[in-house]
Amino acid sequence: MSTTVATSEPAAVHSRSWRDLWQVPLLAVAAVLLVSGMATLMLTKPNPDVAGMVARAEGLLAEGLPEESLAVLNTEARPLINDASVSAETRQRFHAARAAAISVGQARLGADVEANHLRILEELDKAERAGRTLLDREHAIAVAALVALDRLEEAAGRIGMVSDDASDERTRLSRVVIERAMQGGQVSEALASRLLTDLGDDPMLTLEDRVWTLARRTELRLRNEASEEAIARLLRMMPRVQQADDAMRGELFLLLGESYVAGGALPEAAKQLERATSLLPPGDDLYARSMLAEGRVFEQLGDLDRARLRFEAVVGTYTASPSFRPALLSLGETLALISEVYPASATADEAVEVYALLADELLDATRRPGPILAETMSSLIERFEEQMARRELDLAAQYAQIAEDLVAAAGADERVLLSQARVNRARALQLVADALDIEPPGEGSVLTPDELGVELTEIDPSTRAQAQRWYVRAGDYFRRHADMLAGSDDDLAYADSVWNAAVMFDGGGDTAEAIASYVEFAGTIAGDPRVPAARFRLGRAYQASGEYELAAAQFEALLDLANDPERGRGVGPWGVRSYVPLAQVYLEDPDPANDRRASELLQSVLRGEAGDVESESFSDALAAMGMVHYYDGLYPSAIEQLEEAVLREGDSRESHKLKYLLADAYRLESVAITQTLGGGAVAPSIQDELEATREDHLGRAIELFAQVRDGLEAVPERRRTVLDGISLRNAYFYLGDCAFDLGDYDAAIRYYQIARDRYSDDAASLVALVQIFNAYFEAGDHEQARTASEKARRFYERLPEDAWDDPTLPMSRADWERWLDSSYELASLRADAQAAGLGG
Repeated sequence: MSTTVATSEPAAVHSRSWRDLWQVPLLAVAAVLLVSGMATLMLTKPNPDVAGMVARAEGLLAEGLPEESLAVLNTEARPLINDASVSAETRQRFHAARAAAISVGQARLGADVEANHLRILEELDKAERAGRTLLDREHAIAVAALVALDRLEEAAGRIGMVSDDASDERTRLSRVVIERAMQGGQVSEALASRLLTDLGDDPMLTLEDRVWTLARRTELRLRNEASEEAIARLLRMMPRVQQADDAMRGELFLLLGESYVAGGALPEAAKQLERATSLLPPGDDLYARSMLAEGRVFEQLGDLDRARLRFEAVVGTYTASPSFRPALLSLGETLALISEVYPASATADEAVEVYALLADELLDATRRPGPILAETMSSLIERFEEQMARRELDLAAQYAQIAEDLVAAAGADERVLLSQARVNRARALQLVADALDIEPPGEGSVLTPDELGVELTEIDPSTRAQAQRWYVRAGDYFRRHADMLAGSDDDLAYADSVWNAAVMFDGGGDTAEAIASYVEFAGTIAGDPRVPAARFRLGRAYQASGEYELAAAQFEALLDLANDPERGRGVGPWGVRSYVPLAQVYLEDPDPANDRRASELLQSVLRGEAGDVESESFSDALAAMGMVHYYDGLYPSAIEQLEEAVLREGDSRESHKLKYLLADAYRLESVAITQTLGGGAVAPSIQDELEATREDHLGRAIELFAQVRDGLEAVPERRRTVLDGISLRNAYFYLGDCAFDLGDYDAAIRYYQIARDRYSDDAASLVALVQIFNAYFEAGDHEQARTASEKARRFYERLPEDAWDDPTLPMSRADWERWLDSSYELASLRADAQAAGLGG
């Protein structure tokens, strides 16, 4: 069911009669009455009592309630203060009261907020613009705000507005501005001097203010290095202040003592400072300052014990005093000196501990470090230099580290970076020298182990690793030092640090960083005589990293420059030194096409084209050519060149490697002769000669292997390289092989037994056992051979299969075949004997 809403026609609009509008006149009358009533109400309502609000706020402030006073001013009076009904005098009082409340409230909270100081000055300015003549206390509020904002000239101008009736207040304000000015630079000190002059001219000054003024003027004279003037003035004025209390006179004696110190009159200074200490009350900052000054005088006079006592007294009692940190610094310096002069009284470690404590203090974020920071940095660098000169590297490193810690507060300091670089370099060199039992090089002379004539590989692994860490650490600091100097006027220092960074990274095995630094040095340091050396070292670094093409480019460039009369100045020696490494690069790279170039380079050196026969390059070329021929199987040529190389090398560490190669060349050539003789195609006349040569080669090999064995055994195990270990082990076994090949089976057995005992836990022991078996078998002692074979079999079965994967084992395929053949033959002989009824 739905509901339909009916719609109707619109009603006709009729005109309204007066009777219908009777309400309108009544509303009009009511409206008139209402407006009239409101007007009456507005005219009769009282004005807000803003003056009363301000008076109430002033009262609260007088009661010591600045926050409550501000609340009244801000929440009640401020919205109405600019109303036309508010009098100018009320507005003056409002702004003055607001400035006073902010000033008192901030002081009570111990706050020092710039916005508050600016607001105080703004409110006082509004009060003045409203017509107020500021009261003396309001001028004092303005001065305090201006001083806090370091607007000292304005503050001084305000002091002149204080009335003559408030001379004491004017003096107090002058002292406030002077004290702040004396904390600033020269401009502020000039203002302080002017105000002190004005203050000193005031005949109404109290005795206390005269003493204070004299003290501050003395401090200014001392800052301006006018110590004689300060002394003269104090001596003349002291009789006039005899009536001052002990504390005030004590400060003047303190200043007199400091003036004598500045003038170098130490005995007189000590006398005046002693008087100051006796007059000043213990616990006062000036007392601590006097003790500090006394200690410094005693230190300069050489009375280190008394100086130490004074510094320790300040450090132990006056931790909140401005003298605390300077006393710590002086104590550290004194302990460092005592530890050198009277080591029984103090140790260097005690001095380091004091410097470390001072560093912690200076890094305390809650306290400003002040000028003592720069003094401490300089003192630490001095201590560092002292310890470096004494070769006390651990102590030097500690001082350098403390200095670096302070960089966080003092900012970047190139002295610190250079100190760290130098001490880490020195520690690395010292470690290398100690490991090699040689005299450590002086700083700035020999830099790396290769210049000491040794390799880091000759050092035991743990020592080598530590030395490399220090080399790399030194390189990093030299690198950072160079970066800091980049773009400065000190081109020489920059070049030195880039060079040293490269050399240190090179010595530490960080080839990538070494290459980067050598590239920078060679490419950016124009005219430096070390550029050819940098290119040579760069080539060596590329060679070590397997970048043979880049290495060859450096060496070839040096050779080209060395042959250029115009561009080759200073390159000559490095060009000569490039022959052998360039040949090595060509031999080491995978391209056989340049091997001929390598041989030509070595032959050039051997022909004397790169120096005479006494040169280092000639010796290197001999050794290199000998090695080339050795690895190519050209043993007669290898023997010829290695014999001369060994003779030139003497008893150096390098000689062990060369002697081993030479001995092995003799051994392998004797094997080749044996194979030739066994071929049956040799004429009888030549056969005897070859046999004699074979025996001579084996005899010479035995002599050389024995020298290698004895020489490497004399080297401490921790200093032997991996190659040394292999050469030593194989020398033991090859002595037996050579005696065996000579047919001297008794000698062979002795050599093998010695080798077996020496390497009882090594897989190579099987070689000795097998060869002992073979020697007994060849000598016809089958019983001993059988015993030796059984020992060899048992040892062989105990070893894991992968033990034979070592390619350096002195047991060849022929040795395995010989063991198999001899074992089979021995077994056959035993079987035949048993068949014949002869038994075992």
